[in-house]
Amino acid sequence: MCIQLVAAARKDGLTITPRAVFEHRTPAGLARVVRVAADGAEARPGDETGDVPLTPIVAWLRAHGGPYDRFVQSATIALPEGCDDRRLAAVLAAVVAAHPMLRLRADLA
Repeated sequence: MCIQLVAAARKDGLTITPRAVFEHRTPAGLARVVRVAADGAEARPGDETGDVPLTPIVAWLRAHGGPYDRFVQSATIALPEGCDDRRLAAVLAAVVAAHPMLRLRADLA
């Protein structure tokens, strides 16, 4: 339901993060942190910028020393029949565009 709320807000030109929904559980609380698109246009996925808290795995890696020059997490997924390279590329591009953490660059120094 949280993702549905964030998506519905985005269609109305409002930017709210899933994290904010959990941290500010009332309409009044959300009203204090929601952003409105400057031109009134629909907010686009990926507009979010700035500092974010470390994810649990990155915090763990940082706490346990290093040096680490990269972290890779992967999964193997069976593709549906008929999925070609063009469709796969389009789906992956849409997922990356919609999820800012997939574009994260971290300075752990």
